[in-house]
Amino acid sequence: MRYDDVKRHVQEYFRDMVSQFKEELAADGPPGADKVAKIHARQRLTELDLDTFLSKQSHGGTAQGLVAAFCEKRGIAEAELTDRSREWLVQLIHTAHAAAVRASLDHVDSLGEFDLTDASLLAVSYDPAAPYQDAASVPGKSIAEAAAIYFDEIRRTAPVEPKTELDRREVLELLGEITGHKNVTAINKSDAQEIKRVLMRLPWNRNKMAATRGKTLADMLAIVGVRTISPRRVATHLGNLHAFFKWAVANGYAAVNVFEGMQVKAAKTPRDERRGSFSAEQLQAMFRHLTQNPDGLVRRDVHKWGTLIAMFSGMRVNEVAQLDLADIKQDGEVWYFDITKVGDERKSLKNQASQRRLPMHKRLLECGLLEYIAAQREGGHKRLFHELSYSEMNHYGRNLGRWVNESFLPALDIKSSLLTCHSFRHTMATRLAQADAPERHVPAVMGHRQAGMTYSTYFREGFLPVQLKASIDMFDF
Repeated sequence: MRYDDVKRHVQEYFRDMVSQFKEELAADGPPGADKVAKIHARQRLTELDLDTFLSKQSHGGTAQGLVAAFCEKRGIAEAELTDRSREWLVQLIHTAHAAAVRASLDHVDSLGEFDLTDASLLAVSYDPAAPYQDAASVPGKSIAEAAAIYFDEIRRTAPVEPKTELDRREVLELLGEITGHKNVTAINKSDAQEIKRVLMRLPWNRNKMAATRGKTLADMLAIVGVRTISPRRVATHLGNLHAFFKWAVANGYAAVNVFEGMQVKAAKTPRDERRGSFSAEQLQAMFRHLTQNPDGLVRRDVHKWGTLIAMFSGMRVNEVAQLDLADIKQDGEVWYFDITKVGDERKSLKNQASQRRLPMHKRLLECGLLEYIAAQREGGHKRLFHELSYSEMNHYGRNLGRWVNESFLPALDIKSSLLTCHSFRHTMATRLAQADAPERHVPAVMGHRQAGMTYSTYFREGFLPVQLKASIDMFDF
């Protein structure tokens, strides 16, 4: 089943649920305190991570049970679902459940409100009720029809990350909303100018922020003082629209790329302002809590060992989370991580340089990582961290990254906008450079492309683990 079909089923189901709830309140009046408390309890449930959310459900606490129950309610034959579409379904149900709860609470809040403002005072530049040309009167594909062909072609020829596809879908849906769902061939330069104006004023996180969620786009744009999306985000959206119309022109769905020349230039944030490195004191505090756990902050082995590996390897969080036990290898006396996409079709690497053989740091060996690995093998597991579920958006690293960012670092009063799980990579690169590690070894450890044709083009196999062992052991605090 296609992604848009899965989303349609989920959207219709939860839309009907909210509509039924509103109809009940229209007849019976505002809900009592007990019913409101139950809705708030559901809201807290939707704020949990996906694994915990599933464990609280009445259908056995599994993704399989949730899928089966939903398919029965919607009359879907489970045989129509691939493994990928099942994952989409579970994630979309989790997200839509949260949206339905928010919509229900917003409706409850609105029952006692009166809008006595003169409607003429609320006029904004964008009015979805404005008289646009009827899409049906113009030959050609609608935005939705062309987008379906566009994304199908991308998936078959040059697949992109789910997050990238979601960004592209989001701005195309916005284009349809603003243009009254014109056919692609009928969209003109004025439409492109209007969507650019809207994007410059579009509220940040508009479907989650309390001030904007549940409101129409026109109402969102009328709110004064809300945070808007960044110039970089605006540039990304306009770039995605330019790419779509370039494809549409090449494939005969549009005569001209109306977004040509419409890009905005966003100021680049200096790299040293995007992420920071941990101090020696911060690393020592994290290491003590991960290994000794004096305050009981670390309750699961996957969090302990996943974070320690990130700390002492500089690997990306998804590279850590997706490790198979078969990726733990030995070359002579050197144990190493073989970072590849081999073994699981859902593994991913950022680029070709990310594939590398990375020696285990001596501190990981001293802490007992090999014993933990042996226990996982004895348990019959395939993956090193089999507890970490897969997410289309953030792959296997989602839960580990969230635990570090939302639980571990804040508990140690370390979390800031510059210090996140990704800061382990910055810290590793910084410490190796400060320790005078060989210049070619640092990008090899980090999984970065080497400079120069000799190393970037011909040195495909990379350094041997034994060559990098002394360098990675230079990392210390």
